[in-house]
Amino acid sequence: MILAYMLLTILHVLVISKGVTGRIVDGMGVLPTNITLGFVSVFCTMQNLTFNGSLVTQYDPIPTSNWISNMAGTAFFMDIGVQLAIENVNRDSNILPGAYINYKRFSNCDVNQAEKAEMGLTGGFGASRTPFDVYQNTDVVGLVGFEYSTTVRLSGEVFGQFKIPYCSASAASPRLSDKQKYPYFFRMVAGLGIERPFYLLFKEWKVNRIAIIYQSNDEAACQTFKIINDKLESEGLSIPVKGSMRSELDAGQLSHLHRSLREADARYIVILGQIDFLGGVLWELGERGYTGPEYVFLSYADPQPPQMNYEKYPNFSKYAQGFIVVAPATPDSTGQAYMDLNRQVFDKTHAIAKKFGMMPPDDDFISWYSVNGGYDCAMLMLRGFHKVMEESPNFTYEQLSNRKLNDRLNYSAFLNLDLNGITSNPIQLTSNGDLEIAYDFHQLTGDYLNYTIFGRSDANGTRFSYTKNKMIFNGGSSAIPGDGVMHSQVDIPVIYSLKTQAGQIIIACGSLGLLLCILATLFLIKNRRNSVLKAASVPDSLLIVFGCFLMFLSVLSFFGPITKIKCFARKGGLSLGTCVILSTLICRNAVLVTVFWMKGKVKGVNAWATRYRSANVALICLNAIYILAWIILSDESPQLVPLAHASFWTCRAAKNPLAEKLTHHMFTLNLVLILALVPLLYFIQKVHWTSHNESSSISVVGIAFFIAFGLMTAISKENQVYGGDLLFKIFFFRLTDESFVIP
Repeated sequence: MILAYMLLTILHVLVISKGVTGRIVDGMGVLPTNITLGFVSVFCTMQNLTFNGSLVTQYDPIPTSNWISNMAGTAFFMDIGVQLAIENVNRDSNILPGAYINYKRFSNCDVNQAEKAEMGLTGGFGASRTPFDVYQNTDVVGLVGFEYSTTVRLSGEVFGQFKIPYCSASAASPRLSDKQKYPYFFRMVAGLGIERPFYLLFKEWKVNRIAIIYQSNDEAACQTFKIINDKLESEGLSIPVKGSMRSELDAGQLSHLHRSLREADARYIVILGQIDFLGGVLWELGERGYTGPEYVFLSYADPQPPQMNYEKYPNFSKYAQGFIVVAPATPDSTGQAYMDLNRQVFDKTHAIAKKFGMMPPDDDFISWYSVNGGYDCAMLMLRGFHKVMEESPNFTYEQLSNRKLNDRLNYSAFLNLDLNGITSNPIQLTSNGDLEIAYDFHQLTGDYLNYTIFGRSDANGTRFSYTKNKMIFNGGSSAIPGDGVMHSQVDIPVIYSLKTQAGQIIIACGSLGLLLCILATLFLIKNRRNSVLKAASVPDSLLIVFGCFLMFLSVLSFFGPITKIKCFARKGGLSLGTCVILSTLICRNAVLVTVFWMKGKVKGVNAWATRYRSANVALICLNAIYILAWIILSDESPQLVPLAHASFWTCRAAKNPLAEKLTHHMFTLNLVLILALVPLLYFIQKVHWTSHNESSSISVVGIAFFIAFGLMTAISKENQVYGGDLLFKIFFFRLTDESFVIP
């Protein structure tokens, strides 16, 4: 027996020397089973890390002084929180006594995406590469994550397929509450239910009219907009302005938004998005004069000027005064657990944090870096493992470490654990795996990021109380503003459907156009041996009909709900169809011009015809390449444009200099082709054969295209205001209708 004990002790020492530390779990020195917890975050934004795919193989980050205000700083300190939870469990013989918890880090972004990752745009890396690498590391039983909802929307579903439990410390999109899609996902933030405290505030203050602006390329903002919009409208509140914008704020959209808010006399404005977006919209509206004691801005997060640059955005604090934030209740900073965690983080990081200027005010890492989210997630995850192990005496830690018990580790395993947490005490999850927590209402004082809490609602969103003398609105006023003057509603359709006149016109024009294309094609094929048609070139005529077909498809893409494919079809179909029609028409007539102007001196007419047709093919292919490259590079997507009392869908693209250049090249090429019709008309006068002279058709097509091009440019400059683009579609139908040039 003594010999066996000595051998086990020697083995334990050898294992420790290899870097795997553990706790002896009984008097005989039995080694614990290693169980690994993973942490997924934006490690690509940190310097001096080494990766194998998404797995961090060397973690020795070099902080920078600006970390205090970006994702990297929060990820760095939240990582400390997860580590501390693991260390505390490893010291606690009452939780997973037969296991030793190890730790692995995974990045949800590539190092080349660091700048975009700060805004949650991790591309396909976080949705495909990271889950695959986690799955391949078979010792990883569960995950804690600090990621944007935009990434978790995809990766969370994949982790669910792999049956790997995932606790998020940050992803707040209501979509993630769907347990059919995300059965292994739970979180330390609220999800569904945030609409209720907003409604309670408006109900208490007798506010009946609200405007909502949200960030269209942010998952949490889009989903939160939906549930707030549905809740308020179901309660009979009016939302005269609904506007969406991308994170890259567009001056034209901002001006239009400002005009819409003025026309609607909107006084209560809810802004949803990332904190830079909130601050950017607030500042832009303030600069346009939309500020003062009569206006109340609200959100679920504190706004900040983009990149925390107060010098670049003067008067930001002035505009932010009175801004109301509805957010989960802040942890009790006087509690012992709160103070203990802050002290532990300070002990681990104070040297490096102080050196690089990352020390938060009052050394409060929880308030500034949300360290509690990572800590509580890790603690709840490990407590859930412990609960499953106690369900049967036949379960072994070896099974747990090899994911043999993961079918029992869906979100329900982490309900009702009564963990004394820091984020909430006790930590309770709802039936959707969201944190059950009360909501605080606070207002920014206008002094940097300071705020005053003036109200609170219960966790169920049924009761709301507030202290009136703690409220200070913009400009120092304490009076609750009215909700503005009710204007008559304007019936503006959000989409063009069969229920709208515009939708009926689009379907009628598009369908009739496609029918004409089909009939023209059948006519040309059936009568291809006709001498008149042969003289006009049946292949060229078929090409022109094909161009018309593309343009009619582009018309139909305006019908119904907008999708990414329809966005590409609108611009791509228009550009390629225009090029096919004009290039074919020009090259076909160029052959005749060459023959008649040279007065019979031209030899090898067939050779000249081949050259012109080759040029035609080259022009069409060039335009097609432009379109293909534009589709790959641009991020054209549906967006809701705000108008007074309503809004409508249109297509917007993210700012991409190369994609914008390609767009300019596409339309420049088509403009050159339109202008080329002018000299062609002059030269074609020499063609004396009436059956071949297409000057009248060219004139009509040229004028139609020129007017359409100008009209489209004007509409684009006005941000496609409703009414203008419908006029363009009607004219567009007439344009393609005139393009059936079949002699």
